[in-house]
Amino acid sequence: TDLRIKALDGLAFACIKTGSNRAASWLDQMDALVAAHDLGAEEQLRVGMKRVSLLAMQGDKRGTMRLVANLTPVVEDLPPGHQRVFDYNVACAELALGDADAAVERVEPLIYDYYKQIGLTPEMVIGNNAPDLARMLKKDADADDIKHLADALDVLAKACDAQGHPSPFARIHALKFYDLARAPDSLFRAGQDLVDQFISMRDFDGA
Repeated sequence: TDLRIKALDGLAFACIKTGSNRAASWLDQMDALVAAHDLGAEEQLRVGMKRVSLLAMQGDKRGTMRLVANLTPVVEDLPPGHQRVFDYNVACAELALGDADAAVERVEPLIYDYYKQIGLTPEMVIGNNAPDLARMLKKDADADDIKHLADALDVLAKACDAQGHPSPFARIHALKFYDLARAPDSLFRAGQDLVDQFISMRDFDGA
């Protein structure tokens, strides 16, 4: 059952990422497994967060916020790492629904929390690239936290764009952490966004 849940989760994630309408079918199968086997909070959160993303993509604000409210007590019973991932997903949903202010308010404290988890501060990132940062990390820094920090910085950059207050440093820092996390797809996507941002600011040298 656990393997099937994870497989369906991967399929749902891929469909949501590509905009396929098959995502709902995979999520329905996950819900059925959770109900049939009385699975726990972690599995409920796994499918719930994917459905939050899907509803937000569909522009269903009421449904998204209702599900977020239902999942909030579920995530409270899980380790803190789950709360951070939950907050990130909710910020993504808020941004997708056009509420950039709410996304910024949610993701900013999350970013500082991730910095604390890996033993760095934003000031330490300035002037240092991935190899330098690797030497400065806490010895027990989790690779997933590094990738999650990059994702959160990327969401902040997109939300600031939507507010009309671009934040190049958020993207630059995101690039460094994507590089550190060995996430090339995300690195190139965020890098292209940064190039586009510099061009829109007529900073052709920076681009």
